[in-house]
Amino acid sequence: QGYHPSQPTGVTVKCDDGSWSLQGTPTTTEELCLPTCRDPCRNGGTCTKPGICTCTRSYYGSLCEKKKCLKSIPVMQHGDTGMNATYSGWLQCSKGYRVEGTEGSTASITCVAGEWLLAETRSRAVSGSCAPHCSVACKNGGRCVGPDRCECPTAFFGVVCENDACMEDPPAVAHGAFNGSDFYTPRTLQCHSGYHPASAASVACVDAAWRMQYTKLVLITTTQ
Repeated sequence: QGYHPSQPTGVTVKCDDGSWSLQGTPTTTEELCLPTCRDPCRNGGTCTKPGICTCTRSYYGSLCEKKKCLKSIPVMQHGDTGMNATYSGWLQCSKGYRVEGTEGSTASITCVAGEWLLAETRSRAVSGSCAPHCSVACKNGGRCVGPDRCECPTAFFGVVCENDACMEDPPAVAHGAFNGSDFYTPRTLQCHSGYHPASAASVACVDAAWRMQYTKLVLITTTQ
């Protein structure tokens, strides 16, 4: 039971000069009965015992129907990984990071068709699978680039890109200038040699316009 003849038409033996000899092929008795696997082994697998397939290196499963993940789970840039069993593992993202596409910091990883996939999203497990998390969403097209850190478009600034940036330099000041080069950081007044501020003064960008922090200094639009 569990074996079948190696030849569809059967095998015969013949008594010749007082000894039995096999007719045709196979030529040895070890090849007469072969193990039977009810379902054929796949992907180059071989039926080596009744109902048991021996698979090639790249496949596994009762019928060799599953492709192995021959490479290790990728090393994560902002997280740790480990194995639960031969073809499953886990991902733990670092503090301030979440599994990409989810709100959680942990995920199961499984081998599917030769690739490591995140079980929850069925997306590939890659080195960047742990994405930075901003507890308050970045606004105005801003992008979360680190834990609670937004990268803002040119026209906006602020912790979550909530403020409109000033797109031009502050008005000119007679005998001085406001130091700075960007359009959102407050700028302080620097007087020319021989002059001093009438009062401590700086300007800050508020609602896309430069506004005086102190009102004693008068801004004019021409220099002398």
